[in-house]
Amino acid sequence: MKFFVLITFLHAAFSVDEILNGQQLSDRLKEIKKGVGVDHMQEVYNNITFNPKTDDGNVLLQNIRSNISSSLSELNKSLDIVAEKVLEQEAEFSNTSSLPQCCRSSATYQYDPKFRKEVDFNTACVIKSSLAGNEALYPPVKIGVTMKNKYENNKNILWQHYSTIEGTSIIYPATNWTQCSDFDPRLRPEFSATASPRPKDIVIVIASTKSMKAPSSVLNKQKLIVAKEAVHSVINTLNPNDRVSAISFNSVVKSEDGCYNDTLAFATKQNTKTIKKFINRVPDSQINDQNFEKALMAAFSYFKSSDNDSVSDRDQLILFITDGKKTLGRDPVEVIRDENMQLQNRVVVFTYLLGPGSSDNAKNQLREMAQQIKSNTSYGAFRNGQYLYFESLKTLAIDMSTFYLHLRKPSYDPIYTVPYVDPFSGIGLMTSMCRQVNITNGFNGVACTDVKVSELLKDVEYFEEGNSSYAFMIDRTGRTIVHPLLPDPTYLKTDPVLVDITTLERSPGSGSIMSDLKSGMSGNKTLPSVYFTIPRGNLINDGTSIRIEMKKYSAISEYKFPIIPDDLEKVFMYHNRSLSDDSYSDCRFNARRVTLERTSIKFSPSVFLSPFQYTDKDQTAEDISKYKRYFTTKLDENPGFKNSVRPDVWATYELEKFWKRTKSSHLAWRYIGTISGVMRAYPGVLLEKTYDHKKRAWFRQTVAHPETMFVTPPYDDAWGSGILISLEHTIYKRNSKQVTAVVGTDFPLQYFSWFIDQVYPSCSLSEYRCIIIEDSGFIVMHPTFKESSNKEKFEKFIHITVEEPNLAAELEKELILNEQECQDIAENKERRSFRVTLPNRSGLGFADTDDKFEIRPIPETNIFIIRHKNSSSLSTAGCVCDKNIKPNSRSCKPCDDCLCFNSITYLFCLNIYNNHSSNPCSASVPDTSGTSSPDDVTGLQTCFNPSCHEKDSKTKCFSEAECGWCEFTDKDNDLTPNCCRLKEDCSFGKTKSTNRETCAESLYVNLSHSPGSKTDTTAPLVGGLAALAAIIVILASIGAVYCIRRHKLCDARYKESDPYIDACHVDEGTGSGEFENDGMSCSGSSESSNYMRANPYQHPVPENNYTDTTFNH
Repeated sequence: MKFFVLITFLHAAFSVDEILNGQQLSDRLKEIKKGVGVDHMQEVYNNITFNPKTDDGNVLLQNIRSNISSSLSELNKSLDIVAEKVLEQEAEFSNTSSLPQCCRSSATYQYDPKFRKEVDFNTACVIKSSLAGNEALYPPVKIGVTMKNKYENNKNILWQHYSTIEGTSIIYPATNWTQCSDFDPRLRPEFSATASPRPKDIVIVIASTKSMKAPSSVLNKQKLIVAKEAVHSVINTLNPNDRVSAISFNSVVKSEDGCYNDTLAFATKQNTKTIKKFINRVPDSQINDQNFEKALMAAFSYFKSSDNDSVSDRDQLILFITDGKKTLGRDPVEVIRDENMQLQNRVVVFTYLLGPGSSDNAKNQLREMAQQIKSNTSYGAFRNGQYLYFESLKTLAIDMSTFYLHLRKPSYDPIYTVPYVDPFSGIGLMTSMCRQVNITNGFNGVACTDVKVSELLKDVEYFEEGNSSYAFMIDRTGRTIVHPLLPDPTYLKTDPVLVDITTLERSPGSGSIMSDLKSGMSGNKTLPSVYFTIPRGNLINDGTSIRIEMKKYSAISEYKFPIIPDDLEKVFMYHNRSLSDDSYSDCRFNARRVTLERTSIKFSPSVFLSPFQYTDKDQTAEDISKYKRYFTTKLDENPGFKNSVRPDVWATYELEKFWKRTKSSHLAWRYIGTISGVMRAYPGVLLEKTYDHKKRAWFRQTVAHPETMFVTPPYDDAWGSGILISLEHTIYKRNSKQVTAVVGTDFPLQYFSWFIDQVYPSCSLSEYRCIIIEDSGFIVMHPTFKESSNKEKFEKFIHITVEEPNLAAELEKELILNEQECQDIAENKERRSFRVTLPNRSGLGFADTDDKFEIRPIPETNIFIIRHKNSSSLSTAGCVCDKNIKPNSRSCKPCDDCLCFNSITYLFCLNIYNNHSSNPCSASVPDTSGTSSPDDVTGLQTCFNPSCHEKDSKTKCFSEAECGWCEFTDKDNDLTPNCCRLKEDCSFGKTKSTNRETCAESLYVNLSHSPGSKTDTTAPLVGGLAALAAIIVILASIGAVYCIRRHKLCDARYKESDPYIDACHVDEGTGSGEFENDGMSCSGSSESSNYMRANPYQHPVPENNYTDTTFNH
C-alpha cells in the first residue's frame, strides 16, 4: 500500500494539468471579490427601498426644455439690459477710456478656474483693433458696470462683450487677451452673424495675373498677397451655417480639387482650412489676360449645383477681386444678367478694384457689374451689390470682411452662434448669444454673452435616468450639438466636427424622428429597438453595440434608507482634509499620506444640480462644512446635491465598515464609485480635483461588463502604488439590472503573476508559457511582465498582436481573435480593433489546435487563459505590428493584423458621411486621471508593517503590496545579493541613486504602526510559524500535485500559502481575521459548471479598448 501511494505521488509530480480549468481561477477571484465587499455591498443595496419613477419621456423632455428655455431667457435679459445701457450712454462714447487695456497684464488679475485665465471681476477692459480708424470711440465705463452687475446675478455666464462697427470692444471681466494684434471684433463670426443673421452662400473670385504681382502700398507687399490676406479675413467671418467656395482666374479658371470644384462647402473648420490653402496656392502669373466671362460662369455654377431647397432663407453673393478690366470673353454685365436670371436674380455681386492707377473703364465696368445694370427684373427682383475702388490697399481686409453690413437688416431677436472653441481661452466648447444694438444714428454694434455649451445644456450632457437612457441635442439643420457619442464639450481644444444626427442615430425607424426634429415638430414614437454604443474605456472605439429596451427606472428613497444614528456622524470625510478639521492619525502608504481610520469621499461634477458650481470654483472650508452637515444629519439644507447623492453616501458607508474589519496590507486601494457620482476610497487619501471616476476606464469598462469580474491589464497607478492590476464588479439596484455602483480593488502585478502560478502550477514550468488576455485581446499577464524592471513598458496597454504576433495569427486562424471596426466620427477614421470569442463554451485544447495551444475562458470574468508549449511550432505572422507606433497613428496596410485605422469616405463639402459601414465608436474620454503628486511623508510611519526585509524570496516579497524585490541599481548594475525592501526604496527592481547599497545594509528594526491604525493580526505568528515553513511547503506541494492530477484544487493549500486569500476571510461579528482550513480535502467544480451563466461568449460582444494612455484610477 505504501508503494502504491508513493507511485501515485511520483506520477503526479511529473504530470501537469492535462486541461486548464478556468473555473479554478474564477473561484479564486470570487473569493477576492467577496473579500473586497462586493457581495456585502450587493446585499446592502438589496435591502434598500427604491421608489420607481413614473415620469415618462414627455415629462423628462418638458423638464429639460423648460430648464434650457429658462437659461436662455436669463441670457436674453442680460443682453437687453446692456443694449439699453448703450442707448442711454451713447453720448459718453469717447476716443479715450479710463478702463484698463485688455492687451496688458495687471497685478489685479487672479486666476479663476471657471474662465481658466487670470481675470479681474471688479472691472471691464477695452480694446481697439489695429484696423480701427483714429475716429473710433470706446464704449463708456458704465456699460462695464452693467455687465458686472449682471454677472453677480447670474454666475452661469462667461464673457460679456460689446463691440462697435468702428472696431472697439468692452469686455467683462477684465483680462489680458493674447493675440491682440490680430483681434478685430468685426472679423469674428458672431459679430457678422448678428449684424446679418441670414446664412450666406459665397463664391470668392480672385484674379491671378501678371499685374497682380505689382507692389501695393502695404509694407511693400504685392497686390496678390494683400488680396489673399483679405480673403482669409472674409472666410474668418463665416460660421458653419454659411457655405463658401473660391476660384482664381486669368485666361483660365482654377479651383480646389474634389467636391470643392463644383459644390459650395459648409464653412466648417476643415472646409475653411482647405479653401484657405487653395487661396494660398494661387500662383504668381505671367499672364496678362483676364477672362471675366469664364470666371463669372464658374462662380454661378456653384449656386446651380448646390442644394437650393432652402435658398430663400440664404443670402447668395459673389465677391469679385481684380485690378483691371476684362480682356477676354463677353461683356461681364451681360454674363451676370444671363446667369442670374436662371437663379431668379438671387445672387448679389460685390466687386473690388485694386489700384493704384486703375483706368476709368475698369472702374465703370466693375461698378456696373455690382449694380447689375442690365438685369431683367421679370425673373425676379435683384439687389445692388457693392463696388469699392482702393487707391491704397491698407483698408482692403476690413472693407471686404464687413461685406455683411451691406446685407444687414434691423433685428432685435437674439442669435445663437454655432458652438465653437474660444481661441482666446481654454474654456472648451462655448456658444454666444448676441443681438444688434441700435442708437440714434442707427446700427452701432453687437452685444454678446458667452456661455459654456456644457453649462447651457447640462441637463442634456448630465442626463442619467437608468443605464439604458440618454439624451442629445441638435440644431435646426440637424447638426449634433451634444450627444454621448461625441467628445465632452468641456474638454475640446479645437472646433468639433458637427455631424448630422443621422450619422449617430441609425436605429431602424429613427430617420423619421430626426426629420421631424429638424422641421421643429415634436411628438413621441416607440421604436422596436435602439442600438447604441456604450461608452467604456479610454479611447473612441471602446464600446459595445447593444440593444436597448424601454424599462422603468428608480431612485433610492433616502427617507427609507436604514441609516442608524451612530453611523450618521461618521458617513462623510471629504478627501481634501485641509478644508476641514479632524483628529484622524496619518500614516504612510505607497508614498502617500493616508488615514486608516476613515474612507475619503470625492465627488464627480454630476452629483450637483449645477455641475459647474464644483468645476468652476475652488472648494472652501465653508463649502465642506455645508456638505458635512447635509450628509451627517437628516436636515434638508441641501447645498446643491441631487437627491440620489445623500442616499449613496449613506449606503456606501457600509462598505467602509466592512473594509476596516478586513486586513488589507496585500492590497493597494479599495474603492467604490456610484453612478450618481460618489467615490469612496480606502485608505482615506487626497485626490486631484480633476479626478472623475465616471470618466475613467475602469469604471466605464466595468459598467459595460455587468455581472462580470472585470480584470484590467497592468497599469501604472496614478495614486502612487506602482504597477497594478485591478478587479472590479458592478452593484445592481434592488430587484433590477440597473447598475448603481462599481466596487474594486487593486493588487501588484507581481502578486497577480505569483497568484496565477499558484492556481496553475504548469504555467511556472519551463516547457510551457501561459498568457492571460482580456476580451479585446490586451494582455493581462505575460511571462515577461513579472521580470520587467522597465516602468515605461506599462505606459500603455499591450496587445497580443504586438507582443505575440505568431500566437495572435493562430488565434485568428481559429476564429478566436476577430477584427471589428467602428467609425471615429471626430477623426474621420474607421478604427480596427479585436474581439475574443470562443467557438464553444469550454474553449479549445491542444488536441483542437494541432498541439499548438490551449485557450480556456475564466467564467464570470472578461479574461481568457492561453497555454502553449515552448517547443510547439506556431505559424509565422504575415506581418509584425511595430511596437513603437501607437494604434491611433497606425494606418492599416493590406497585410496588417494590427490595431490600426482606415480613412472614412467623408463628404466634407456637405458635412456628411458617404456610408455607414460600421457603427460609431464611443466618444473619446478626456484625461481626468488626476495623477497625484507625491505627498510629503517625512516622519510618517508605515500604515502596515510589511516586514519586507524579512522576506528572502521574490514570491514572499511580492505577497505584500508595499514590497519590491531589489535586483539592480538605478544604473542597471546587478545587485548581489538581491533583497526585499519597501517599493519606495526599490521601485521596479531598482534602488534609488541615494541608496544603492540597500541590500547590504541591516535594515528595519521594528516599524511600528501609526497611532490609531489597526494591528496586523498575523504579525505575532511569523516567528512561531517559521520553523514549520519547510514542512508546510512540502505537504502543500504534495497535496497540490495530487489534486491537480484530479483537476481539482485544495482549499487548504491556498489558504495557507496565499496571504491575499487569507486577508479576505473575515469574521464579520468580531472583525478579526479568521480563515478556514479543511485539511487536504479537495474542492471545486467541473469545467462546465455554471457555463450557461458565466461563459463570456454569451454576453454581448464588447468593443475593444486600445489605449495610448496610462490606465489608472
